[in-house]
Amino acid sequence: MNAFDPYRGTGAPPVRFGRTGAAPVPRFCAFLTGLLVLAIYPVRGEGDQQLMALNTERYDCWQMLPVADENLPQFRQRLDRFRRDVPNDSWVGIFSLYLAQRSHDTSGMLGASGTAAPEAFPPAAMQPAWFDQRTAAGQSPAQAGLELLTTRSYAPLRALRELDAGLTSEADALRRSGRAADADTMLACRDRLRQGYLAASRNVIDRLFALNLLGRAAEARALTQQASRLKYLTDPQDLAVLLARLGPAEAWQRLVQPLLADEVAFVGHPPEFQTIRTAGSVEMTVTAGAKSQQGRATSYSGGVTVAAAALHIACDRLAIDFAPDGSPALLTADGHVLVRGAPGAQTVSARGGTYDPATGVFTFDGDVRITKGEQTTTFRACTLSARGGVTNMR
Repeated sequence: MNAFDPYRGTGAPPVRFGRTGAAPVPRFCAFLTGLLVLAIYPVRGEGDQQLMALNTERYDCWQMLPVADENLPQFRQRLDRFRRDVPNDSWVGIFSLYLAQRSHDTSGMLGASGTAAPEAFPPAAMQPAWFDQRTAAGQSPAQAGLELLTTRSYAPLRALRELDAGLTSEADALRRSGRAADADTMLACRDRLRQGYLAASRNVIDRLFALNLLGRAAEARALTQQASRLKYLTDPQDLAVLLARLGPAEAWQRLVQPLLADEVAFVGHPPEFQTIRTAGSVEMTVTAGAKSQQGRATSYSGGVTVAAAALHIACDRLAIDFAPDGSPALLTADGHVLVRGAPGAQTVSARGGTYDPATGVFTFDGDVRITKGEQTTTFRACTLSARGGVTNMR
């Protein structure tokens, strides 16, 4: 499961959640990377803006974890700024413990050992603002939520695991040196944080991480099995068809919003969905300035847009070849092509391209730009598979 395996030490095999998947909404298939509790309220007012600033300082420290040796001074500076603003925040204490542990500062660890257990992980407080940014940019709640569910990094959890091991080893060293009281203080801090991580976890990966630290392997295996039974969470085609069948509003209410609010609860008590239809039944909406039809081919021109669940295509001209059963067999786009919701990418732009709904495969040609996060790759032409693989580059 990428570089971090939350199942390590539990005896439970990792669930290989799809990292990308088939159209129309493949990127969501990575959603079990999970994010924490999302209270979707806009940030308004001076007080809320001040709170957002504090949340940002907390998150700035969080996203630096684990900290490379050469970045420890920069981490210390960020932590000092965060500490000046909210000295009693539980994450000030946790970050201080981590910094002291990395610096081999036993006194510093003891000084920070009274920190309270966290009530939430730092990304949780950032979610409302991120959600608002996306919806303000024109995304539907379902689209915004799906995108948020694909962007979590597990790297900071590795740092917390390192801190947990450091607290244990420091306690052992203190006990060997005759400082039993200080050893007990270290262990009490470790155990308090473990319970705090468990209480704060609302997504599957964080919950498995906390269960692993607590040695609760049976519960970790049970949660893994629960998640594995939900085929639409692990099979890209099933998920894409389910979201298309539900439509944006129902997908938000019955699937995306519950997952954002409490992914673990969703997996434990999933809603009953009707039998998922085949990929050929995915509904597609096309808007354009002009339309013409010849046989089983339909041409569109003038501000063309295509929407199929979370897949959105914009272009100057579009031709759709329909199969005998009336389902779209091949879409050919031309002129200022922009695709959102393609597998493994936030956006893809090109001069032209094709899309096969049955296979989920895209082809692009002419000044192709694939953007994911802050990274953009360019090609003269390429093929984008249903699972996000880029081939036939030139």
